[in-house]
Order: sequence, then C-alpha cells, then structure tokens
Amino acid sequence: MFLYFLGRKKVRKLLELESIKALSRTELKVIRFLSKKPEGADVEEIARSVKCSLKSLYFILRFLSMNGWVRVEHVKNQKVGRPKNIYILNKSISEILEESHGGCSLQGLNKIRIVDLSGCEYPFCLIRLRRIIKTLNYNEMLMVKTDDDWVIDQLISTARAKGLRLSCAEQENNTYKLIFRWR
Repeated sequence: MFLYFLGRKKVRKLLELESIKALSRTELKVIRFLSKKPEGADVEEIARSVKCSLKSLYFILRFLSMNGWVRVEHVKNQKVGRPKNIYILNKSISEILEESHGGCSLQGLNKIRIVDLSGCEYPFCLIRLRRIIKTLNYNEMLMVKTDDDWVIDQLISTARAKGLRLSCAEQENNTYKLIFRWR
C-alpha cells in the first residue's frame, strides 16, 4: 500500500494518510531524499535538498538513526580534518512507515497496536510514543515494548497525559510490556 515518494503531489497525498502522521513532513523529506541516494549523503547535501536548518536536521538524523532507519558511516577522504558522516537509509520506505505507525494486529475483538521501543533511546522513545498515540483510534489498544526500565514511568505519564490508562504491565526477561487503552 505504501508508495515510493516520487514527487510533491504524491508526498502531499501520503501526508494526508493517517499512518504517516507518526513522522513529520521534514522527516519524510529526509527519508525520501536518502531513498534516492543509495550511496548516502552528508549533512550539507541533505540540508540543501530538504531546505532545513542544520540544527533541526541533526536532531532528525539522530532520531532516524536511533530507530535503526538510517545508518551513519564515518568517511575520511581528506588527509587533514575530521571525517564526514555519511547517512544511508537502512530500511525501505515501506518498512520505515510501517514501523513508525506501529504494526497493527487483531487480538479478539479489540485491535492492539504493538510498538517496539526496545533500543530506542530517551527522548526519542517518548517522541515516537506521542506520535503513535496521535494516530491511535478510540477502539484500539496500544502495547508498548521497551527494554529500558527507567523510561517506563515516563512512558506511562506521557500516555496518561494523552488520555490513555495503563491496563496491564508485564515483564519477560529484560523486556517490559505495557498495554494502554482509552479512558
């Protein structure tokens, strides 16, 4: 169902879809640009193409790399100076959109959206959670998986602030599962 980004009209159409609200417009532009560059690009090249400030772009690239969607390679092509970071898309666009939206699965009569935040660092896990809650339908439940035990309280308070309540919490080995539903 997910289309490859080919032009502005298709980007606008894709931005209207509910599933893409989990990513910002600039993040989509960065992903689109990197999908056209299989060899990767440096920050200056991405900033010129996306028309974004370097500060915002560094934050976006860090967010994308912490989620495992973008890979950073250090390339030293000069004899003097610091190596450049080259950013390469790690997954296909459809995989990124599916993960950012949170995979949906049916369990019983209720829809449960499962979001795996394992390996996602603070504050990026909270950013992803807020964006996914925005796309959550009223009849859906949300299962959040994380391996970071000190972020759990912040995840619960963020979900409560958005109108969700914790209905179940489990721990398996080092993974925590939190299930939220609407109040």
